[in-house]
Order: sequence, then C-alpha cells, then structure tokens
Amino acid sequence: MSAPFREQLNADLEAAFFCAGEFAEEHEIDGRRMLCVLDDNELTERKNAAKEGQHMDGLFLADRLLYVRADIFGALPKPGRLLMLDGKGFLVVDAADEFGVYSIYLEANRA
Repeated sequence: MSAPFREQLNADLEAAFFCAGEFAEEHEIDGRRMLCVLDDNELTERKNAAKEGQHMDGLFLADRLLYVRADIFGALPKPGRLLMLDGKGFLVVDAADEFGVYSIYLEANRA
C-alpha cells in the first residue's frame, strides 16, 4: 500500500469513522475509555448467514461486533480472551486487523 494512500486512509478514519459526532461512541474497554463503533447491522447479517447456535431455556447469547483503532487498543486480542466492555465480560470469538482497525466479534451467555 502506498504511503499517500495510507495517510489518506488514516485521515478518513479519524475524520469520519472514529469521529464522536459521526459513528463512534466512547465506551470502556478493559478499563480504558476509548472511541469505538459497535455495529449491530453487520452483526445481524453475519448471524443470518450462519446457522443458529444451541441455547438453553433462560439463557441467551449476547454478542457484539466492535470496531476500534489498532493504535489505541493495543495488541490484537486472541480468540478465547476475556474482554470487558462497559463493565460486562465477553469472550473474543474472532478478531481481525483491517488496515489499522480491529474488527472484534464478542459473545457472552446472559440470563
């Protein structure tokens, strides 16, 4: 990827995607406040494409799709790691680095 393209991509991420007035909201992640995007639309599409998981009566699966800047978050979390989001524990199911933005799929059983 060329340097001018990368610079423009980073500027666009800062100006639009991770702008508090546009898409991003501040949340507490592992005890640190940071801007991120919680995307329920993409999550719904992924769930519809996948086979429904098994569940027990009285329990349901809470899941979130989190986008956060890699340079602010730190190391890419590995699947199986516990991640705290706004005081609630979630397991990292999948995580990918998409050009400096982490896409992190989280799940937790809730009653």
